Amino acid sequence: MSMCDKLTICCRLLDLSFNRIKKIENISHLHKLKKLFLVNNKISEIDDVSQLTQLTMLELGANRIRVRSLFVLLKRSACLSCW
Repeated sequence: MSMCDKLTICCRLLDLSFNRIKKIENISHLHKLKKLFLVNNKISEIDDVSQLTQLTMLELGANRIRVRSLFVLLKRSACLSCW
């Protein structure tokens, strides 16, 4: 089993903070993900997050998120932080 397969099956927490990431995409396969930390990147758009049905915490502080993207996320997220 590859590392990617293992992540898909069991990843519950993912911290990608401080990585200069510009866009979040292709993460919809992380079905078990509960907490996602993306603090202090260069993110302006987030796709696929609405498909993460187990997600309870999304940290987006110190990014460049568009207001429209935030409204879409707020509809779904139990705990959204964008300081």
